[in-house]
Amino acid sequence: MQRIRFFDIAKGIAILAVILGHSAIETNLFAPHRTAQVVLSICFSFHMPLFFILSGYFMHPDRRFRWMKEAKQLLLTYVVTALCVLVGVTCMATLDHESRAIALRQWGMAAIYGSGDISNLTLWRVDLRIGAIWFLLALFWARLLLHCLARLPYTPVWVVLCFAIGYISSHYVLLPWSIQPGMCAAAFLYLGYLAKKYDVLGFVKRFPRSRWFC
Repeated sequence: MQRIRFFDIAKGIAILAVILGHSAIETNLFAPHRTAQVVLSICFSFHMPLFFILSGYFMHPDRRFRWMKEAKQLLLTYVVTALCVLVGVTCMATLDHESRAIALRQWGMAAIYGSGDISNLTLWRVDLRIGAIWFLLALFWARLLLHCLARLPYTPVWVVLCFAIGYISSHYVLLPWSIQPGMCAAAFLYLGYLAKKYDVLGFVKRFPRSRWFC
């Protein structure tokens, strides 16, 4: 199947935005600057939604949810990556002559909770965040939810309601395994699915300059 350059370019932009945004976070921690804050705000305003929209474009929520495939691609990848993180922090603790037990406990708890950020709203105390791989857990929940919601009447209403519940509830409690980010991400997956359904790319291709990217 012929690759569509538009999606490769969009993924490349999103990846660069992730790298630039996280670099801005580190810069802002050690040398706070207005430019770093602006870069951070811009990158974090679109890079993850763009990833979810692109993922939704290739979804088929009208079909049966493939539990084994989704679990292997997302959940197993999360587990393997988290184990690699635990091995890495153990090695670093050894090299720095720090407590391996404390490092394993803190990062192990972060891996079990699966949150992309530190919060005082967690169900139990979690000192660290697992980092970028929260995306894998959120994507799993988002795909599962969209498959369920696509079978209901008035699907757009349910998708908006799912987003609202995920967003509002996160202000009161942060559930484990990135469930609430997954609830919000379902809306972006749905946008990608609608873009495919109504051939938005075909509409874009009608403009002469857009053909350079497709």
